[in-house]
Amino acid sequence: KDPVGFSDSGSPYVIDLGGSPEMSPNQTLNPEVKTTPSPDTVPIEAETSETKAEAVEQERLEMLLQELQNKVEENPQLQKFKDQILFEITQDGLRIQIMDADNRPMFDSGSARLKPYFEDILLALADTIRSVPNKISISGHTDATPFVGNNGFGIWELSANRANAARRALVAGTYPDSQVARVVGYASSALYDRENPTNPVNRRIDIVVLTKKAQHRIEGDQNSGGAPPVKPAPA
Repeated sequence: KDPVGFSDSGSPYVIDLGGSPEMSPNQTLNPEVKTTPSPDTVPIEAETSETKAEAVEQERLEMLLQELQNKVEENPQLQKFKDQILFEITQDGLRIQIMDADNRPMFDSGSARLKPYFEDILLALADTIRSVPNKISISGHTDATPFVGNNGFGIWELSANRANAARRALVAGTYPDSQVARVVGYASSALYDRENPTNPVNRRIDIVVLTKKAQHRIEGDQNSGGAPPVKPAPA
């Protein structure tokens, strides 16, 4: 017999100098493996995942930009209009701007009827744009030349109708209508050439291949009942 009462068996208690047994903080009578991550690590992991997703999306948009530029350079029909088609990566995504020129307007004057060559441009771009899963936003812009049509039809309605005409052309070119997040008219409120408000380049159609963040912001604004964009109206 051990004179000091030593036992080989383990004990779930640690020695309390005050004389009372306490449960070990590292032991329980029914130990279970804890699989829940520490709360302070969850935001970091989520942030890392989001950053990776954004990097992948950025790379996808840059590849799309290159494909579109190549298409314009290699397609004889598009090459004629390359000075009227601009591409750039922005915070909201890949922006494609198709602008008027003095000798090559996209629409009939005061109308939302597409010129045949502008429709051909949209049809040619549609197939490439649809290769990515991102939704798009389409906006119409006019210059600051005063215009008033029948029943108060003005440049706000005109720009919205032109944006919608561009949407119809893209859909005719096999672009899924469900992938269009927004169609909006800005009239002359967002001029490309602010110093020359009547410059033809201010008459343009902008197509933005949206990042997920931009898409969610647009959808959130629409669902929250914010001020709606100008909807297409009968000409």
